[in-house]
Amino acid sequence: MTSLEIRLDKMSMPEPNSGCWLWLGSTQKGYGRMSWNGRLTMATHLALLTQGITVPEGLYACHHCDNRYCINPAHLFVGTPSDNTQDAIRKGRAYLTPPPMEARGKATGDRHNSKTKPWTVRRGENHGKARLSVSAVRLIRDDKRSAREIADQYGVTPQAITLIQKRINWRHVD
Repeated sequence: MTSLEIRLDKMSMPEPNSGCWLWLGSTQKGYGRMSWNGRLTMATHLALLTQGITVPEGLYACHHCDNRYCINPAHLFVGTPSDNTQDAIRKGRAYLTPPPMEARGKATGDRHNSKTKPWTVRRGENHGKARLSVSAVRLIRDDKRSAREIADQYGVTPQAITLIQKRINWRHVD
């Protein structure tokens, strides 16, 4: 075993179900990396190097297994950015055009949780970061002093006071 193979072996762990060798060291966006010959290098590139395969500048070490933590050379292939994108499209991990809004995971507008299940949204003093109570909000709305003076009394910002008085924040309170 070469010194590179020994280092890669120490920094990875085999996953018995998939055959992947999971990288345990430093990562960037989920991809393993380590210092080799004085340069910070992608672990996948080093894994291929153990098999005598170099990844030229501008090319990627792509995964057959789709596991970015995997450094098993049998699961890797050298490809262009286009090859990588086409592989992702074939496997349903990417789209040529974005999917329609209905198919996306994030709910917006009328489909948002605050609209479909309003009782689950914590408002006012039920919110974990609330500094004011409902009674304090009512007093703030009736207070004729400057926002700065009121804010100092309640330990909030003058902007918070103005938003309460304009009924932008705490609008659920009469």
